[in-house]
Amino acid sequence: MHRLALLLALLLAAGCSDQGLRMLPDGTIVVDEDEPAEDPTPEEEPDEDPTPSPDPDPVSCDDWESPDWLWLASPPFSGESDPSDAAGLPFWEPGFAPLDWEAIDLPDTGVTPQGSDRAYLAVVKFTELPPAMHISLQSDDGLWLWINGEFMGHWGGDWQMEGCVNEHAGCLETVDVPDLDITELLVEGDNFIAARVSNALMDSWFEVLPLCIEP
Repeated sequence: MHRLALLLALLLAAGCSDQGLRMLPDGTIVVDEDEPAEDPTPEEEPDEDPTPSPDPDPVSCDDWESPDWLWLASPPFSGESDPSDAAGLPFWEPGFAPLDWEAIDLPDTGVTPQGSDRAYLAVVKFTELPPAMHISLQSDDGLWLWINGEFMGHWGGDWQMEGCVNEHAGCLETVDVPDLDITELLVEGDNFIAARVSNALMDSWFEVLPLCIEP
């Protein structure tokens, strides 16, 4: 009798196991709770940040190749208004089309008659920008300057008024102007540097010296 009961119990336990059931020692049958299934997808490790590429060494003035500054000058004129082209664009705006201007070398001296003005324009192509660029100015008399259409300032005498810029040789009145930092106004490609000089008395003079500056 005991063997039969034991055999029945084993068979019942085997059937319970197939159905997720379990028999306790006292004969009580209970339901086994399902264990949570394991996620078959392994947890991915977060990607490590790639090693940043080192910044290239900044260009130095010794390595930087300075482009040519090719200057054009207008014929002398006597009006107070700025020269403009056939489309009405003033000479200091990028895109100005000079028609009767001549190529010159700086310094430009002794050409502008007394009581006249002269306008100047240079298109400078930078394939690579310098670390920093300053310009030194000289004029006889008053000087107005633009970089890429941006007005930089006026120094020296007003229109047809005496007053030179950094020119102490023959001027009765002169103003000392420090070198101008134009770095932030420059772009890769074509850059437009424009100036106007008013010659009130005697001789005329205009000079711009570009200076590469180490930061």
